[in-house]
Amino acid sequence: MWANLGIRQKVFILFSVIALLPLIVINVVWLRSARSQLMQSAINRQNIFIESSSVRVNNAIEAGIDAVIARSQEPSIINLDIAQARVSLLQYANQDSSILNITLADSNGDEKVVVRNHELSAALTNIKNTKPFEVVTQRSNDIQISETVVDDGIPKVTFSVPLLSFSKLGDQNLTTSEAIARRFGSDVKGALIVEVSMKSLWESVISTELGGDSYTYIVDAAGKLLAHPDLNFGKAGKDLSKAPQVAMFLKDNEKPVKPALRQSEKNVEVLSSSYPVKNTGWAVIMEEPVASILNPATNVMRLAITIFSIAAGISIILSFIFSRNIVRPISKLVAGTSRAGEGNLDAQIAIESTDEIGVLARRFNLMTYNLKRMIANMRNESMKLNVVLNSVNEGIVAIDSLGKIIVANIASSVLAGVMPDELTGKQFDEVFKLVDGKEPFKIDADKNTSARDIIFVSSNERIHFLDVSVNKIRNDPEGISSIITLRDQTDERELENMKLDFVSMAAHELRTPLTAVRGYLSLLSADKQSEISPQSKQSIERAKSSTKQLVGLINNLLNVSKIERGSLNLSFSKIDWAKIIISTINDHKFSATEKRITIHYNGPEEGIPLMADELAIREVLNNLLTNAIHYTEADGHVTVGVRTEDKQVVTFVQDDGIGMTPNVVQRLFTKFFRAKGPLASGSGGTGLGLYISKSIVELHQGKIWVESEYGKGSTFTFSLPVYDAVQYDQQNNKQDPGVNKRRGWITKNTTR
Repeated sequence: MWANLGIRQKVFILFSVIALLPLIVINVVWLRSARSQLMQSAINRQNIFIESSSVRVNNAIEAGIDAVIARSQEPSIINLDIAQARVSLLQYANQDSSILNITLADSNGDEKVVVRNHELSAALTNIKNTKPFEVVTQRSNDIQISETVVDDGIPKVTFSVPLLSFSKLGDQNLTTSEAIARRFGSDVKGALIVEVSMKSLWESVISTELGGDSYTYIVDAAGKLLAHPDLNFGKAGKDLSKAPQVAMFLKDNEKPVKPALRQSEKNVEVLSSSYPVKNTGWAVIMEEPVASILNPATNVMRLAITIFSIAAGISIILSFIFSRNIVRPISKLVAGTSRAGEGNLDAQIAIESTDEIGVLARRFNLMTYNLKRMIANMRNESMKLNVVLNSVNEGIVAIDSLGKIIVANIASSVLAGVMPDELTGKQFDEVFKLVDGKEPFKIDADKNTSARDIIFVSSNERIHFLDVSVNKIRNDPEGISSIITLRDQTDERELENMKLDFVSMAAHELRTPLTAVRGYLSLLSADKQSEISPQSKQSIERAKSSTKQLVGLINNLLNVSKIERGSLNLSFSKIDWAKIIISTINDHKFSATEKRITIHYNGPEEGIPLMADELAIREVLNNLLTNAIHYTEADGHVTVGVRTEDKQVVTFVQDDGIGMTPNVVQRLFTKFFRAKGPLASGSGGTGLGLYISKSIVELHQGKIWVESEYGKGSTFTFSLPVYDAVQYDQQNNKQDPGVNKRRGWITKNTTR
């Protein structure tokens, strides 16, 4: 490679190496040595200051303890001489500004003297059940020190000591601790309880000047903050047990922790150490940010960088003299690529030469322009995709080959009961515990699958019914293996059930008054003794006809409810379908004659056996014939035919009526659908007849369809399986003997 370089390039490299390499080597060696020395100096400084701070706290605590013990041994205190005790305790409180409250209680827990805020208090209570009074009942050889309590921002500690008299001769010569250790229950006269503010002590410790940015704070035996110099960090009582330095202290709170590099309670890299405070379980913790320790080295490094920059500038100037025409365009090219690498795609390389470097610069500028446009388009597409993804109601989850969630939209997070970012990285099966029937539903990420009515119990114990769709993704750069769609059908199912309940309840409730109306109308029409005018009799007959139609509507509603719930039972038997068709046609000849409509039959008169529910399948043909007659103009024709093909009995009803448009045909067999405009043709139906007919045919394992052209008539066709003796025997064996064979199907004319 060196041999392929030009003279000017070699000169530039030599100048750079001679000028810059020595500076780099010297700076690296010096910097490593300086960092080591600064760190060791900081360790030594911490070792000195941390121990002295701990000793200072411990001495202050011991002084407070000794003062309380000494005061408890005064005769007026031990003998509960109230008058003298008040003077002594008030004087004691005024001598020490850190004392907040003093309580003198007898052995029964009754307060005798109380000093609050350096004043005698008249409010005396019984403190027998309080924690500080336990020193009376416990034969301890030491004073009792409470946990630090923070009240109105003031840390407080309570010292409790029993009041002792000595039951043996010579005990008065013992030290205080020896006397407590050898006391008897009868020696205890009460307790002296002193509440002391630690605020001044803490402030004196944490305000100690240590140099640099180092600081000191204090925690108790449970890792809770007692004092910290940074008031914005947190109040006293904050739990710091998880902080690395505090956690090290809590492992063994009787030994000091040597200085070492750790994360501080503020998540900053620091040199930290701790030292325990005897008798309390507290610890004084000292920390100094590493950046502060190494600041002198950093300043020197900045100076070295400045010198390095000056040397580099001199080297560039000298090399520029010898290689201007080559180095300048290359420098521009390097600078431009650097800016582009940092994300500044607006940077353009201004090189006007026509040589290879100029061509490279122009192509690079074109590349950055195209790359900028590509990134902008990708961002726009990403934003659009996120908007679309989070706007759909279905839950959409992308998983990798291991089943971990990579992307999840808002709908899926709402279903799971967590935020979308909380789903990322978790196993899909752990978040969405799906059940298919009674078995767990597993996602197969290697193939496209779909399933309905999958059960999922959300975090609020609500049962959801989901339609799950899994789509395989191949060779995705983000590692996405499958896209899972979760469509929540719970609300739709609940709404549908509510509809069915309402329809069923309303239909049943309407039956009772309607039966009474029909009964009274029948009595009126059959009563020959009453003088009823012909007009009234005609009105009664019309009312009877209307109630008959209303009964048909109610039965339709009940049939729809049974169909939707899957509780509609059929009574299958062997029937001669040809005879039933002829019988049904004869039933409709009267209504057809009234409209001057001719009904033709195209098929055999007998000999077409079917396995079907006679009443139900007759209802299908009744409904189709009624519709054909209704929608056929006067002097029209209706043709009913039957044929057998491919093990199916095909029946059709054809008319030359007004026909239907394609959009009507698409919705013809749905519930409550009624055509608008000319197709309504004055019909008062509810749009249930064809829906019931379709359900009956499908329950017979058949199909029903329609072919129609507006203005040219319609042909309704349905097919049923041919009679099979084996299937007939199987059906009879499993048929419910309780099926009512006289259900009385009644339907009203319905629109198409």
